[in-house]
Amino acid sequence: MEEERKVAAAPASEIEKSNVMKKEIPAKYIMRSHMDIVRGIQFVPELDAIASVSEDCTVKLWSFKNIDSNYAENDGNLDPYITLRGHTGPLFSVTGGHPKNKRVIFTAGSEGVIRVWNLPALNEVNQYGDTYDGRNYCIG
Repeated sequence: MEEERKVAAAPASEIEKSNVMKKEIPAKYIMRSHMDIVRGIQFVPELDAIASVSEDCTVKLWSFKNIDSNYAENDGNLDPYITLRGHTGPLFSVTGGHPKNKRVIFTAGSEGVIRVWNLPALNEVNQYGDTYDGRNYCIG
């Protein structure tokens, strides 16, 4: 009977050994720019970009266009192509996918306000300052 118990216990120890040997997959890209905790991300297929929201009160847009070359040129750092400001408190949520305007996202945070953003494309933004035409992309 003891032999049966030892045999039954053997597969469990083999499973434990295989769990220890799991392989980690490294991140392909790391995006750092927020000054506080990131609370949400939303993929925006229309722009081939990600919108991220943070407790630093900002929305940042990250483009996937030419991401490999941009990542290599910047020594493994990706910068957002625009930082949107308008909230006065930490942000906790972002969502999008409006059926009529796929560039619209909605953000919400601790201030109790939902903002609606009409997102600019990469080519509509001046990388070294404000937008080319001085527009505010917060539409609500």
